[in-house]
Amino acid sequence: MADVLAVAEVRAGALMSVSREVVSAARGIADALGCSVEAAACGGPG
Repeated sequence: MADVLAVAEVRAGALMSVSREVVSAARGIADALGCSVEAAACGGPG
């Protein structure tokens, strides 16, 4: 089975707080499906 992908947002070099919620939700989905979570951080320094 495929993993669950969580996309995290980075602004000004910092992880946006909503990204933590996204990863947490992905963890719940992955647990229910019996698979893993992968995360991709998108954004930049400015």
